[in-house]
Amino acid sequence: MKKSKFLIKSFFFIIFFVAILYPINFFLINKKVITNNFSNNYNLKNNNLENLFYNLKNRIEVQMTNNFPLYNELNIYYRGIKNNINKSIYLNTNYNYNYLGTNVDEEYIFKDQNNNYIIQNQLSNTELDNRLSNMINLYNSLANYQDIIIYMPDRYEYRNYLNKNITIRNMSDYIIKFKDKLNDNITVNNLTVKSSNDYWQLFYHTDHHWNAYGAKKAYNDIMKLLNKEPYSLDVIELTNIEFHGSIAKSSGDIKEYDTLSYLYNKDILLPQDMLINSLDTNFKPLKINKRNNLFYDYYIGFFNGMYPEVKYYNPNGQDNLLIIGDSYTWSIDYIIANSFKNTIILNPRYITEINYEEYLKENNIDKVLILMETQSILFDQYNYGLLDKLGGK
Repeated sequence: MKKSKFLIKSFFFIIFFVAILYPINFFLINKKVITNNFSNNYNLKNNNLENLFYNLKNRIEVQMTNNFPLYNELNIYYRGIKNNINKSIYLNTNYNYNYLGTNVDEEYIFKDQNNNYIIQNQLSNTELDNRLSNMINLYNSLANYQDIIIYMPDRYEYRNYLNKNITIRNMSDYIIKFKDKLNDNITVNNLTVKSSNDYWQLFYHTDHHWNAYGAKKAYNDIMKLLNKEPYSLDVIELTNIEFHGSIAKSSGDIKEYDTLSYLYNKDILLPQDMLINSLDTNFKPLKINKRNNLFYDYYIGFFNGMYPEVKYYNPNGQDNLLIIGDSYTWSIDYIIANSFKNTIILNPRYITEINYEEYLKENNIDKVLILMETQSILFDQYNYGLLDKLGGK
């Protein structure tokens, strides 16, 4: 009974908080105290107030989705109304795809003739070019202190094989531009996929993350780049879980779902066996129970890594590794850490500004891996403020 009352009070508190937060956010944007996330004038510089609101809204979204089933029911109706408004008001195209609206990051969501989701950002070509140039300069600057490995899990719209049949803006050319202008001591690799069928075997259909099959392929690629012998891993599918991922939630799609999956080897150390900095009990539990919440984020619930800094120590490993990574990293970071003595993961969404050169020295870093969504690596599309957070020395 007490728990029930607490949840009810928490629900109304969050509703009240959101009711206040969003008008404040709207007011600050209009007064130009902060910028719209997708303003063409955004110069990638970190705005602490803006990041605070943006990250706060994302955290609230996750908590509401995962803890209040009623929110998910209301979300279906809300998304339906919002998507119809978006379709009729500010998206005027001749795309041969079914337009489903926008997600929490204000990206357009489409479905093709084969019911495959496609996500498209709203940034102009000029803005993308400017952001790409800034990010190239950032990585070249960071490479002055340590060689860098960059690994990109390209989403569907970054695929070369789509050039002949996709009418939505294809982003694959940006990867070519990106690779051509990086310093020689920066190694770049993508999750290589040769067909659309291959792609959908490696990524969740209703979520923007790779599944365990994609994570396994990426892990093997990354270990080769790091000159480490990979562990043999099995894919475990949680067939009792109907995972309606982030894209399904954003589009209000309740018909399609995925099976949550993860990688397993009985001999590897688990996150809690290696973790040496103090984090709460919600950190990467690697277990999950079936929930009644329709759009419960099982990926976060299972792999949760929403922390600025994670430190692993493995007494049997060699070398020290720094990973700058987003939520794609969560499903394999602890497996990679089994091959190193010290592994540090910095989450670009949650970290504050660091002195990159000093950070490498203080932690005796031997290797640096950047593992994020392709659009974050190329454009800092979600406005983490990487130029300020990492762009110092």
